Amino acid sequence: MGNQRDIASFFAGGTSSKKVGIDVGWSLRRSSRVAAAPALTRAFSDWPARWRSYFRTDSSAHSSARPIVPLFVRQDVPPTVAAGASKRQKTTRVESSSEDEIEDVVEASTGAVPAGLAAPAAPAASAGSMDEADADAKSDAEESGAIQMTSVDALVTWTKGDPVPFSVLTEAFERIADTTKRLEIQAILTETFRAIIRGSPAELLPTVYMCTNRVSPAHEGVELGLGDATLIKALAQATGRKESVIKGDLDEYGDLGVVAAQSRGRQKQMFKPKPLTVSGVLNTFREIASSEGAKSQDRKIKLIIKLLAAASENEAGYVMRALQGKLRIGLAEQTVLIALAHAKYFEGLGDGEEEAKEAREAAVAIVKSVYSECPSYDLLIPALLEEQDIAAVPGRVHFSPGIPVKPMLAKPTNGVAEVLEKFSDQPFTCEYKYDGERAQIHVLDDGSVKIYSRNSEDNTGKYPDIAAMFPGVLQEGVKSIVMDAEAVAYDPEKNKILPFQALSKRARKSVTVDNVTVQVCVYAFDCLYLNGEALLKKSLTERREALYQAVRHTAGKMELATAKTSHDVEELSNFLDESVEHGTEGLIVKTLVRCCLFVCFVW
Repeated sequence: MGNQRDIASFFAGGTSSKKVGIDVGWSLRRSSRVAAAPALTRAFSDWPARWRSYFRTDSSAHSSARPIVPLFVRQDVPPTVAAGASKRQKTTRVESSSEDEIEDVVEASTGAVPAGLAAPAAPAASAGSMDEADADAKSDAEESGAIQMTSVDALVTWTKGDPVPFSVLTEAFERIADTTKRLEIQAILTETFRAIIRGSPAELLPTVYMCTNRVSPAHEGVELGLGDATLIKALAQATGRKESVIKGDLDEYGDLGVVAAQSRGRQKQMFKPKPLTVSGVLNTFREIASSEGAKSQDRKIKLIIKLLAAASENEAGYVMRALQGKLRIGLAEQTVLIALAHAKYFEGLGDGEEEAKEAREAAVAIVKSVYSECPSYDLLIPALLEEQDIAAVPGRVHFSPGIPVKPMLAKPTNGVAEVLEKFSDQPFTCEYKYDGERAQIHVLDDGSVKIYSRNSEDNTGKYPDIAAMFPGVLQEGVKSIVMDAEAVAYDPEKNKILPFQALSKRARKSVTVDNVTVQVCVYAFDCLYLNGEALLKKSLTERREALYQAVRHTAGKMELATAKTSHDVEELSNFLDESVEHGTEGLIVKTLVRCCLFVCFVW
């Protein structure tokens, strides 16, 4: 019990007469198992902001429990609660070497989360930003109530026009990591984007890249090319610690960002270096990604050391996590897009103009649609900043060959009868669901060919045999086209489709037409662009007709997906059986009239 008293004394010091009952628990690591320590209930004072932190277990060979200790120490942040409002919910996490062992252990106060985003002229909370389609989020917001947003101007702590300090972004990351509530995460990111738009709008693009953990658009295929061994070596040299010690800490915490933050916190510096900026960090990341050739790893390590030397504790942690490619704060790209739309909408409101829920939701729909058609922040962000009316953005940023469009996903069903029930009021068609890899093929006006994966990665180098088929498999008069297809492993001697496992054996790099070991057949099923005209807004019937007229059938190399249009249960059931016999995964069902690509699977 001595340790438990120590913990209570540690947190209860320096106080107020009002006490809050808090249940504290932690995990103990003994040998190869994790055991749960008894929950400790104590009366705690309101915690100072400096103790709002992540916590970890301190592994020990002793049998008694040892106190949990701070990892990322949070600094004081601009107040997000209006005077007299309820206190924010505080959540403290236990960190361990396994993500499955991370658990929430402290929840204090009558927490309130933002249910709305404040307009510039009225920073008080608004109750109109909840997504009615999300019942859970709505319920959470209704139960918690609304709190006041941080004043956007108060967040502009740097000289306007100057680069944004990296600490502004890492503080937002810390606040995001402190909550699991979707609306609160959106609010934090929105106010950060708004502050940057007001203070240094040119910094919004690098900020978005850092939030999405990228250095360039996905289809450009730029990668940092760093492994943990390189990062550990750089961290050791930057902090003067032994690599073996850092590896031991990594085994204990399971998070190199935590190790970097703690290592940097122990380091004393005679001269404080120039603070990091968001654009400076991104530019260094890009320099790391472009470094290749002899001694490229040494150059990368020197660049990482330079970043770590100028970083504070938390900054060092997020630099290391970003270099690993995982921020670990639960920030999804869809949330980034929503926050961008909200920031643009609220910054566009005039003095005294009230927020309109419909207009705000329309802004989100526009940003999501534009990014889905043209997933490039290099094009989207400048358009958002330069266009006064967000409705003008689609006119500037739209689908074009060379930039992959994001696919729609399918939903599973239990059988043909369910399909007929779902689509009883509209025409639909069924296609074979091929067991291969998505290949979105772009043939540009200059004759060049690009092949992209489902995740917008450039797979042109992986499939030189597909690229070599063009323009031979196109009909005369086709100058440019974007088609959606599936690359499937194929046995030309037996004229049969091979399982996906065969395709996975193909090399991913340094592939030439001469050294291809697994032949593929391309099964085209959609046409998104043809001879200068985008077809995304056309119905599937029209797109399919364009595909049939543009592609020349070549057995075993370029074929059209087998399809059937019918409402007869027996006929479709037989078609499903045939699809399985031909080595496919089943059927995929699509509407013919509405602009909807993939609707549901049939297995």
